[in-house]
Amino acid sequence: MISRWKGTACTIIQTTTMIRTGASCPCGALPAWSILSSSKRSVQPPAAAMARAMAAAVACRTSLVPSNAQPDERETGTRLAGTMRCNMLPSSLSDRWEDAMTHSFSATDTGALAKTRPAERRRVLVTGAAGNIGSYFAEHAHAAYDLRLMVQAEDEQAAQLQSFGEVVTGDLGDLERLKELCAGIDTVVHLAADPDPSATWSSLLSANITGTYHMLVAAKAAGCRRVIYASSIHAVSGYPTDVQVKTSEPVNPGDLYGVTKCFGEALGRYMAEQEGLSVIALRIGAFQPHAQVRDESAANLLDAWVSRRDLQQLIERCIEVENLQFAIFHGLSNNRFKRLDISDARVLVGYDPQDDLTEEQPRLKEMTELLERSRHALDGDQQSGIREEL
Repeated sequence: MISRWKGTACTIIQTTTMIRTGASCPCGALPAWSILSSSKRSVQPPAAAMARAMAAAVACRTSLVPSNAQPDERETGTRLAGTMRCNMLPSSLSDRWEDAMTHSFSATDTGALAKTRPAERRRVLVTGAAGNIGSYFAEHAHAAYDLRLMVQAEDEQAAQLQSFGEVVTGDLGDLERLKELCAGIDTVVHLAADPDPSATWSSLLSANITGTYHMLVAAKAAGCRRVIYASSIHAVSGYPTDVQVKTSEPVNPGDLYGVTKCFGEALGRYMAEQEGLSVIALRIGAFQPHAQVRDESAANLLDAWVSRRDLQQLIERCIEVENLQFAIFHGLSNNRFKRLDISDARVLVGYDPQDDLTEEQPRLKEMTELLERSRHALDGDQQSGIREEL
């Protein structure tokens, strides 16, 4: 059935939008849009195919606007794609196409996607709530959300979270317990993991592979709207250091920890496109409080740093955005030197990072050469837990 609808929508996009912007579709999702259109045929595609097409449209939309476009070109090109009504669509689909595209692309007209909160406060489950990111998020988000904060044990760290929400214990290995904790939850912010880039496979397997699977399955089974998955810059750390990585490029992990984050992203995409659970993966950079950023030790953070308040903003925008089935965003601050491209997050959720490590630490402006020397000293050989097997 899908083959009967193949090929036309990509042509529509190319002739209406790409001529204007010179954009391409590096993610390869455009062919999936083709089930929405078939020249002047009046045959309506099946509902499941329609849903997959909408998901593909959402996943692919940034490729319609080139990352190097000037602000006015980006806005014009994005608005064109967002408000486009294709006369070649069957009439029964035309309204749905326009509605979906308007919701997917209108962000640049307003500076952010829909921010209207539901009548009731969103209920958010945070795993790994006692960690650095989780505890900061809880402290600064409890005024806006009803938080359920999952910790491994009721210890002193857990006690400090009591004023921010409902503190509960849970184990990523216990699927049934996770289903219980997901009951009544709108969004899961999944931060719990083994965070060590040099961790061994045996250590990573339970938390980062099995645990991630359990968390996504539990969220789907409990009827959650979305999971925000804490991926990592390590999912693409295998790229040369002089390459600014875009979300449309293939994963390229530099260690086993990064491999597990690639797994989480792939599983998230499957759950979004095949099971209907909205998933947003955040490739989080070097999350380190200002007080811990010191001189030479900060050289390796120069292009990968994300401030606490910038990451907080990005997570909250990912909670609030509507009509986004699956996406991968890069979680970095507005550093002068950026290891990862953050334009997708700017356009799709209105991410507006405020901090720049270079400006926070003026001495770092003179440390670029030190950064390069430290990288060359590694000779591309990153430390990875696989060394124990090799």
